[in-house]
Amino acid sequence: MRKSKIKSNTKSKISVQLIRSAQLPDNDIKLGDRLIRQLRIPTDSPIQLAFGSFKQEIRVTSGGKSNTLALSPTIFSSSELLPRSTMNVRYYPTEKMLKLGPLIGVMVSRFLPDEPDKPFGSISAFCLEMVNAAKKQGAYVYFFTPDMIGSNPSTLEAIIYDAGWKKRSVPAPDVINNRLSTRKLENSPSVQHFMREVKSRFGTHIFNEKFLDKSDVFEALGPDTKLQKYLPESYLLSGYPTLKKMCTTYRTVFLKPVRGSLGKGIIRISRQENGHYQTMTTSLEGSKKSTYSSLPKLFSSLSGKIKKRVTKFSKDWI
Repeated sequence: MRKSKIKSNTKSKISVQLIRSAQLPDNDIKLGDRLIRQLRIPTDSPIQLAFGSFKQEIRVTSGGKSNTLALSPTIFSSSELLPRSTMNVRYYPTEKMLKLGPLIGVMVSRFLPDEPDKPFGSISAFCLEMVNAAKKQGAYVYFFTPDMIGSNPSTLEAIIYDAGWKKRSVPAPDVINNRLSTRKLENSPSVQHFMREVKSRFGTHIFNEKFLDKSDVFEALGPDTKLQKYLPESYLLSGYPTLKKMCTTYRTVFLKPVRGSLGKGIIRISRQENGHYQTMTTSLEGSKKSTYSSLPKLFSSLSGKIKKRVTKFSKDWI
């Protein structure tokens, strides 16, 4: 059952420190008096502590003038929190829930443990930037690949940064940032099942949930009058008449694979002064230009390449 969304008007960043069980009972936490008053947390009845999908009934006790949240080793072990972390805390009085975080999970395509300088390939710098940003904002972030998703959606293996990249069991997150680089990975049964389960069971929010076709984006942005002036005239390529209309109206048009990304597969068509048409494509080997004496000949040459994919036309960005 999806948790209800209850607003809390109070947020305070606190320091989480480990307290041994000899000093604090397993299900007790210790919070400074000022924070207890600020968050309006009851001390005469049990409440729930939440960290991502982790939840445990606890009792709040006074920590005097301390500005920290002290937890027992048992809670640290169960929740997979790290000692000395600095995290946001909110209290939801309707649910009687003290929530830490948010807990953010970044789903990536690969983890390379033997390459400590680039453990996530080309997005390694982004991942480290996420770690630093999360610390500053009082959040907790981890990274996981589709292979790390297990049968139980409430926990998974993930990579955290704690004086180095380390693998650790973690609760399901409050927020997932989907950074998968291919539709094949994104559409795998395990990934789709995991995203459905965490959304329905824990109310997890998913950012960048799926790859968007260019047509999807264009149709979503098109009705917004403020954005229309930034959108080029575009059509799905249905045949030669569409090509003829665009190439007659504009000197330069682009053919873009609807499901392409990173500029791959784009064909630029330019009308020359002598009435010929020139196409230009790019690849790892460099740019390739071809010239055609007529538009029908150009279309005949391209039709074999574009039959297997839906292609979008757009005019030049001027």
